Amino acid sequence: MDCNWTNRLTGSWNNRNRLFWCEKLSSVILIFLTALSPLNSTADHATQVIANKTVSIGILAFRGVEQAQNTWQPTIDYLSANIDQVQFKMLPLDLTQMEQAVKSRSVDFILTNPGNYVDLEYRFGASRIATIQNTHDTDPRSAIRSALIVRADRTELQEINDLAGNSLMAVSPEAFGGYQVIWREMRRHGLEPERDLSEIQFAGFPQDNIIKAVLSGEVDAGVIRNCLLEKMAGTGEIELTSIRVLHADTYEQPDCLASSMAYPDWPFAKLTHSSDHLAKLIAQTLLALPEGHPATVAGHYASWTIPVDYQTVHDLFRELRIGPYEWMNHTTIRDIWEKYWQWALLIFLGMIWWLWHVYRVELLVRVRTAQLSESNDRLKHEMRVRQQTEEKLRLQQDELAHVDRVSIAGELASGLAHELNQPLSAISSYAQGCAWRLDAGKMTLEEFRDINQRISNQAERAGAIIERLRTFLRKDDTACTDINLNSAVQEATALFASEAKKYRVIVTLELAAKLPPVCTENIQIQQVIINLLRNGADAMSNTPEAQRVLEVRTYTEQGYVCIAVKDSGEGISDEHKARLFDPFFTTKSEGMGLGLSLSQSIIASNHGRIQVESKHGQGTTFTIEMPIYRGAAEHDD
Repeated sequence: MDCNWTNRLTGSWNNRNRLFWCEKLSSVILIFLTALSPLNSTADHATQVIANKTVSIGILAFRGVEQAQNTWQPTIDYLSANIDQVQFKMLPLDLTQMEQAVKSRSVDFILTNPGNYVDLEYRFGASRIATIQNTHDTDPRSAIRSALIVRADRTELQEINDLAGNSLMAVSPEAFGGYQVIWREMRRHGLEPERDLSEIQFAGFPQDNIIKAVLSGEVDAGVIRNCLLEKMAGTGEIELTSIRVLHADTYEQPDCLASSMAYPDWPFAKLTHSSDHLAKLIAQTLLALPEGHPATVAGHYASWTIPVDYQTVHDLFRELRIGPYEWMNHTTIRDIWEKYWQWALLIFLGMIWWLWHVYRVELLVRVRTAQLSESNDRLKHEMRVRQQTEEKLRLQQDELAHVDRVSIAGELASGLAHELNQPLSAISSYAQGCAWRLDAGKMTLEEFRDINQRISNQAERAGAIIERLRTFLRKDDTACTDINLNSAVQEATALFASEAKKYRVIVTLELAAKLPPVCTENIQIQQVIINLLRNGADAMSNTPEAQRVLEVRTYTEQGYVCIAVKDSGEGISDEHKARLFDPFFTTKSEGMGLGLSLSQSIIASNHGRIQVESKHGQGTTFTIEMPIYRGAAEHDD
């Protein structure tokens, strides 16, 4: 039930009173709704799932098994008597057994102290369905306290911090009221148990043994749950005057002395594997338990109420860094940052400045060196390749005239001339160069052999082109070999280097590392790349020389190996873009319109595709996409 509405009704009441009366009112409403909705009807629904089943309830036996059975068996019998066809069984457990039982799912519900519940809630998903209320005048959120006891004759022990150098006995490190509550109080008094005490003994349950150990002088002090002294004195087991509770004046209570602040009372909780219907039925049955019933008398409580807030238990665990907050004991990057962030920030800024300074100096040196090297290389290359460039230009003009003359023979003859243009140009260049050097008497035998070998290689290349075209026309599958596109790009750009000089174009390569293979012919893919490089160079004819850059990039994307050729020309209009791959369509005055058409046919025959992107004033990008080669079987498919 949302208790925020009480802000408008309680005025200046503090949060404790407001939440207390809100929970009281919620409990009354729930009991009223329970009366309107008979238990039998709910039981009928629940027992459809759990009929004739024995339900185990694990109960923390902090005073031993016998005491736990005497205290809680009447409550278990009450549940069995009021919920039809379900038999409840009580399992008294210590802390270790409780954890094992919850972990192994050997219990369905648990009744335990608030600290153990919060730990099981965090680790195993336990959820509370009801909370014990000791008396109707006591807030169930502030019912559990702990007492730090010493012998009455130990007059030197008056405050908690007087325990430094003395021994202590408690239930266990995991015991809430039997250790952890007092641990928090000690820390607030500047006392760390493991560091400042001479010895800590953990005696386990029952807590009665701790009182006996203190009285016998076995230990100097002990930790027990509050009211245990008064109960044992009431049964004549001890003399109350022989024991003194430290720090009791700070936390005054009318009936029981305590050394700590108060925490919520014990919860009744369900586990994740338990029936939700049965949990609702148990909650309704417990809330309907009348005051004065034998179960309440034996259990030393007044009634049950709706589940209360256990935030104070979380606060204790967080302060001690245990249970759900044990991770806080480990130093994290966040802890280091919060402690030293000023120094870290100063060092970081210093490193940034130093790196920027080093980078700036190296960049300036590199730029100056590159500029000088580029100027020297440009002068050397211009003088060395001037003759070669003029000769190749003449040969290319002759070849272009030849292609124009045979274009009337149809697309086949035109395509053949276009494809053979590259190897024939190379053969002619090598032959002319060889003749010129022979006439000049400057050629050695080794150089002559090398040129002949190159001419032979280009002749074989031309033969391969013709064979491929013949195969393509016969509708046969093109012979497929797995090649690396990076190698094909490097070879194609090397062949295009002379034309790049002619167009005054810079070709840049950005090749991806470890590129997967594709299935195609090396000559075919080189021819496509060269066609795209030529088109890109021609598209930048009106671009300033400093901006004439052809970017060639390889990468992988969604099962494809891609080659992107980007120019910095004016771009292609939408009207021309729609017809780019049509045979004989060209925007060049001397072009034949076969390059892109043949390129598209080559790529399509290898299960690939060519795409184009162009924006006015931002250049054009042609992208070749080839499927990754994964074996001959896949290629045949």
